[in-house]
Amino acid sequence: MKFADVRLRSRVAGILQSIPVMLAVLLGSSEAGAFETLRLNPAAERVGVIVLAYNDDWTSYAGEWIYDKYLRLYMGKRYQALYISRGTKKGLTAEDIQAAFRAAMATGAGIDFMTSTHSTSSTIQLQAGVSVRPEDLLAPVLADEPGAADRLELAANFGCDSVPQVAQFERLGFRTYVGHEGISAGAVTMREFLKRWVKKCLTVHDASSETNTRISRFFKEGSLWLWIYTKITGLESYDASLVSSGDDLAFCE
Repeated sequence: MKFADVRLRSRVAGILQSIPVMLAVLLGSSEAGAFETLRLNPAAERVGVIVLAYNDDWTSYAGEWIYDKYLRLYMGKRYQALYISRGTKKGLTAEDIQAAFRAAMATGAGIDFMTSTHSTSSTIQLQAGVSVRPEDLLAPVLADEPGAADRLELAANFGCDSVPQVAQFERLGFRTYVGHEGISAGAVTMREFLKRWVKKCLTVHDASSETNTRISRFFKEGSLWLWIYTKITGLESYDASLVSSGDDLAFCE
């Protein structure tokens, strides 16, 4: 059998295996509420809390489009459910994020917390002029169920200048933290990291390293996709600097 035939069959098999996940995304697996619940694989032992940037500009819009069309297909087989706090033009609210986190805690599964929002060295931005420290956001929720801290796995902030937030997430009890130094193309970075960590089952350190390499190449290759992306977002430079701290977790361990 020719190599090309094997590769084609492999791709077809991958598409067929993704059909149940795509149907779950398209045919009403989400539940209405202050946050979105996407129920995926009941046998999985992990849940994710996702905080997405509010729609204040084209960058945020592009980020949510990339997330909705791409990331769920990677996460569908690995996560029991995703609890998604999605901003509007009015912004995000702390209450919605906290409600999503409480729902995740109630499952009894391991919890990953990931955000792609405007950030500073100490805060994530909820609305224009309104920011919050992650520790202040999540500590009150964890105080209601102290045992939940033992199930905190990965925290990742793909926003700009977020590396120094590691101390806050360590105090909350997360085993591993991934942050970004400098200017971040958050939506693209999030996609590339999860593709490697969740789908390829690399460790956090290796997934971060490969993501940095891929993003550096992306901003140098002069592709049509790069041209479209920079025109939409206005972002023409990027620091490929994901940094991981804590345990070098592998999603598939």
